[in-house]
Amino acid sequence: RANLPYCDEDGDPEDWIELYNPGESAIDIGGYYLSDEMAVPTKWSFPIPTVIPAGGYLVVFASGKDRAISGTGLHTNFRINAEGEYLALVGADGESIIKEFPFGFPPLARHFSYGLVPPAAGGNDSYFEVPTPGAANTTTPGQPAGEVVFNLGSRTFATGSPLTIVLSLAPAPATAVIRYTTDGSAPTSSSSVYTQPINVASSTQIRARAYDNGFAPGPIASETYVRLNPNVSSFTSNLPVLILDDFGAGKPTSEKAMHWTIYEPDPVTGRSSPAALPDFQTRGRMKVRGSSSAGWPKYSLTLETWNHANEDKDVAPLGLPEDSDWVLSGRYEFDRALMRNELIYALSNQAGRYAPRTRFVEVFINTGNGIVDYNEDYMGVYALMEKVKRGDDRVDIERLTKADVQEPEVSGGYLLKMDRVDPGDSGWTTARGIPGTEPFGGEVRLNHVYPKEDQILPAQRDYIRNYLNEFEAAINAPGYTNPTTGLHYSDYIEVDAWVDHIWLNMLAQNPDALRLSTFMYKPRGGKLHAGPVWDFDRTMQSTDGRDNDPNRFSATSPATNLQTWGWWEELFEEPDFEQDWIDRWSELRVGIFSDANIEGLIDGFAAELAEAQARNFSRWSAKLPRGGSHASEVSILKTWLDQHTAWIDGQFLPFPELTPGTGQVNGGSLVSVDTGGESAYYTIDGSDPRLSGGGISPAASVLSGGGITINSTAEVVVRTRQGSRWGAPAR
Repeated sequence: RANLPYCDEDGDPEDWIELYNPGESAIDIGGYYLSDEMAVPTKWSFPIPTVIPAGGYLVVFASGKDRAISGTGLHTNFRINAEGEYLALVGADGESIIKEFPFGFPPLARHFSYGLVPPAAGGNDSYFEVPTPGAANTTTPGQPAGEVVFNLGSRTFATGSPLTIVLSLAPAPATAVIRYTTDGSAPTSSSSVYTQPINVASSTQIRARAYDNGFAPGPIASETYVRLNPNVSSFTSNLPVLILDDFGAGKPTSEKAMHWTIYEPDPVTGRSSPAALPDFQTRGRMKVRGSSSAGWPKYSLTLETWNHANEDKDVAPLGLPEDSDWVLSGRYEFDRALMRNELIYALSNQAGRYAPRTRFVEVFINTGNGIVDYNEDYMGVYALMEKVKRGDDRVDIERLTKADVQEPEVSGGYLLKMDRVDPGDSGWTTARGIPGTEPFGGEVRLNHVYPKEDQILPAQRDYIRNYLNEFEAAINAPGYTNPTTGLHYSDYIEVDAWVDHIWLNMLAQNPDALRLSTFMYKPRGGKLHAGPVWDFDRTMQSTDGRDNDPNRFSATSPATNLQTWGWWEELFEEPDFEQDWIDRWSELRVGIFSDANIEGLIDGFAAELAEAQARNFSRWSAKLPRGGSHASEVSILKTWLDQHTAWIDGQFLPFPELTPGTGQVNGGSLVSVDTGGESAYYTIDGSDPRLSGGGISPAASVLSGGGITINSTAEVVVRTRQGSRWGAPAR
């Protein structure tokens, strides 16, 4: 049985399989197997013992959670395919087939089960409209009526070329009728009866299902047809084209059902066209996102993808990893280069820190009449991007369930955000009131992103809040060690992730850095990570104004200061954390943050946008690029970054250069060291000349004569030093 919203012990609706023992005595099936692959009969094993009493039932969830502990909820390591597939119960020898569907059970209709009719009623396998997990199957099977088939799938069509939509049934019992709607609602037994082909002359969504006496209603089928004015059907682009249509529901200031369609560039011509068949289309819903930006003429959206039953459906638009939640980000007021988010997200991913992946698209949004028109509905250049959420291909933390209330399960995963509170939430602060006390007072709080505030269990909520309180106590205690637990601050946070997060924000001189749109996550058994990075439209000399001066670390703190509030300020007072931050800059500057890499990314984005940006700024002429062209905006971005990175370089002691670098030298050879005129210390055993806390290692020697004589195999490490300040190491 499958596809019924019957919830497991976690409260999750899952597919399920039910076993029945018709015998007069209990049976132990411990060591038996369930499998959905004929070639792998031992795919999932029942724990020992697993006893089904005489006349008893056992429900096993086909959830993929793989739980096999006697006396608890059982979950297979596979899910059931609603389209139908092989399924078998196999004996403890791994070969004997107790029960199987050798040619696959049939497709499973939503909310129906499939199984054995009681022997007294015939004993055949059949559907049941009223599933009965844990009890006898009903005597009256509930075969669903046939599935509605459309002669034309979802597509666009041109003005003056109406479509004729023919509906049919598969299978097609003579007594069945098709009922349909054209307003986006689900068909019911009182909806219009299909008697003749439907003529479609404007944007329309048709939803249909079959009804038949003695049968359950069939599955809902949906197709959408979007009418294009000639000025849209003739439109082409080098970018993918995305069309959203909510069928006259108006601007989606609240959630609105809609249909979205994507046309990708043809691999031969390199052009995308709404006149072609869509490469991707789905039902879903959309809503305007943002706070101050929600009122912009060019607004951004959150998007969801739905199946025919209005449930979340994972999709992979434009080759992005599958999910059901997306952001359509439109730059209007501040980022007129149209690429600031994409640049920082790309650098973060290059550094090994997950950030949302993006694709540039040109967008039409029709919220008015039944025709998509260029002059009314063209919205310009957007980025389709991943929403920050838990998932294997996004923030890869564990799924917390209702059973996860004790260590080690309760220790992860959590996704938090420091930001203004979402509608309906209250947020929270740590014991010292961080972040709510500054810089925005009660506006900024910590928010539960996953699990959500209204879903997190008390034990889970208490765990993560206590964890942050303990971390906070550590960074405020002598030696940066929690006086109660004895743990150092580095036992609570993944220092490398926090350092990278700071640098990505400081590279962009983000005015909101480390106080707004600041995510954190904690995997099970792991430490607290800072990230993913998010929201960089007001950075890198945008039109915001706070980010104009390249000769400073922070847009909102004194020029040579770092962020001066909360945890971040306190961490920078710890010498080893500050040194980790300095050392990481030197690593990033020779690779990911090098001028060549940054400019290469910008040039790539600029080339991709070269054509579409002209249409975008023609549409939004009130917010034109500075200097009169997109190329000028790109130049402003590149010049600012060149100046900013050079200024940051100058805030640290020189990075030593060794000649030759790694390799073989003759005994007695001199390795030259250029320290930029600064004093330096070195070791030849691979250890750090700098001790934790900032002292000089006993193994370190003062560099003199501009070089180091090598008489045997050595691993040289050199750091410059000025007073108590250390430069980054060279090896």
